[in-house]
Amino acid sequence: MKRGMKATALVLMIVVSVVSALLGYATVRGHITWFLLVPDAVVTLDGRASTARLYRTRSGRILILTLRSSQRSKSYWIVRPGPRPGDVSGCGDWSPPRLPAFFTSNLTPPCFIVIGEGSSAKGDMTASKPNPAFSDVSVAFTADDGGRFEVFGAAR
Repeated sequence: MKRGMKATALVLMIVVSVVSALLGYATVRGHITWFLLVPDAVVTLDGRASTARLYRTRSGRILILTLRSSQRSKSYWIVRPGPRPGDVSGCGDWSPPRLPAFFTSNLTPPCFIVIGEGSSAKGDMTASKPNPAFSDVSVAFTADDGGRFEVFGAAR
């Protein structure tokens, strides 16, 4: 009995070590991007506090804002200005998991936008323009339904 438990523990340790090494390698090589929950973010919709979760990458350039209601969730992929202009895109039916941290693959991100000539997006391509406004500590944009969101705590 003890021998079987030791063998199981050893196999489990090896599997966890291999998975951890592969995740570390993929992170260092830039194949996956980690998103972390911003616990002190404040989100307003038309000036009123809104229930939402904000995730950001370590650099703070990419944000995911998820609004949760009793019926459904709606997520927005926000790219802060950098070498290219910033933009906001809806993520369609996709919403991130309700975890403090998660990762996505850069090869097939769940929701992304490409900015520049011949722009394309995997997210929603709606007729309404988000008209994003960026500052050092906030992002404001118009949602698909016409409401104006302002996200504080989106600092780099």
